[in-house]
Amino acid sequence: MSVPTKTEVFSSLTEHIRLAEEDAYKLMHLARANDDKAIADGWFSVGELFKRLNHQVIMLATKGRLN
Repeated sequence: MSVPTKTEVFSSLTEHIRLAEEDAYKLMHLARANDDKAIADGWFSVGELFKRLNHQVIMLATKGRLN
């Protein structure tokens, strides 16, 4: 078993966060289809939090240097 590199782990982490963001938006659409606006708004907020989290992870990993 090989030891993963920081780049591999970072890529995996950001990909999982991105997928979670997408799923939150899918749940928002499903809630809207069921006429549940309050729940849909909640899932939208969760999606936005994942988006912000992903940005923060990228900033941390790159020490604020996005090239």
